[in-house]
Amino acid sequence: AKHCFHPSELFMCKRRLWFGYAGIPDKNRIDPGLQDIFDMGHIAHALVERKMHRAITAAGGEFYGEYPVHDTPLGKQYEIRGHCDGLIITPDFRMILEIKTISLSGFDKLRSPDKKHVIQASIYAMLLDAPLIMFKYICKNNSKVKTYVVMTDSSVFDDVAITIDYVRDLLHDNAKIPEKTANTYECRTCPYAYCCDDKEWEEEPTIQ
Repeated sequence: AKHCFHPSELFMCKRRLWFGYAGIPDKNRIDPGLQDIFDMGHIAHALVERKMHRAITAAGGEFYGEYPVHDTPLGKQYEIRGHCDGLIITPDFRMILEIKTISLSGFDKLRSPDKKHVIQASIYAMLLDAPLIMFKYICKNNSKVKTYVVMTDSSVFDDVAITIDYVRDLLHDNAKIPEKTANTYECRTCPYAYCCDDKEWEEEPTIQ
């Protein structure tokens, strides 16, 4: 969507953020085999969300799956769109749920949530005013689950605000484009790779 940012992309290449915010058409570069893996992940998400809904509501709490963040005050201010996997509300706490599928080798080594996952989840949590994050890691090989609850890292949003303001200011400054900050993997899978190196961006970019 034009003129918005997604939490999963906010720590990626700033040029990618600029293309997305400007409304440049993207092109899917996901391998069909990888798409199948993503689809299986979506199925796992749906199963966990269904179980969490039953458990939380049975205990007298509230559970909202795929909860949107764009209608929150911070979401509107920074034009952030997206959904966390779940929002849990009880008389004692407010917490978001993040579900991750992981390979057996990674699952066996896991002792705490991945730092990158905590950063991304903290963005959702800050937008939804939730001081706690519950992670559920599902092993792709045997469906075993590891659960962790951590505090929201509120410091993350300082960097988010700086990044968003930077990208928006560049776009409004004669559509100036930022330098690429991606690693090789990000470039290879980026939906804007087809136009990233076009010389037209250095001259007179055409904003959609």
